[in-house]
Amino acid sequence: MKILITSGRSFVALDFVRILQNHEIFVQESQEEHICKKSCYVRETLHTKSPKYFYVEYKKSISKFVKKRKIDIIIPTCEDIFYISQFRDEITELWVKILSDSFEKLRLLHSKKEVLHLSEWLWISIPQTKEFKEKKILKTYINSYPELKYVVKPQFSRFAHFISSNAITWSI
Repeated sequence: MKILITSGRSFVALDFVRILQNHEIFVQESQEEHICKKSCYVRETLHTKSPKYFYVEYKKSISKFVKKRKIDIIIPTCEDIFYISQFRDEITELWVKILSDSFEKLRLLHSKKEVLHLSEWLWISIPQTKEFKEKKILKTYINSYPELKYVVKPQFSRFAHFISSNAITWSI
């Protein structure tokens, strides 16, 4: 089976490469240097432009590569899953299976706001939550309640980027 794994710079991509070593493995990456580059299990690397800045070119490169190499499965990792899910229906016409759900479902489950609504709907207990549209209002709120323990997160974030808190103590 021919498998294309995206985001060759990620450790999860390397894990997939190792797990699936008995297949014909291809890796996509937008950076020249990446962790999967030296793996003896990778047959070829598809270098693309960054989907964040060059979505159309990225989409064309993936589609062309899938067609030319007759890829059977695409395993999108990291943020690539959001880009590939947007053209998932188009590319599956090439008879490739994509291990991703729809963009709409991914967005729903990636949005902290939407997950909170979904949790409430499913009667899952969640911490008290407030939404602030402006940093100024958030700061005023926090300053008004100095005893309040809080965790502040953007609606969308990659891993733990842009999270602040006075409720978590970090120790090494």
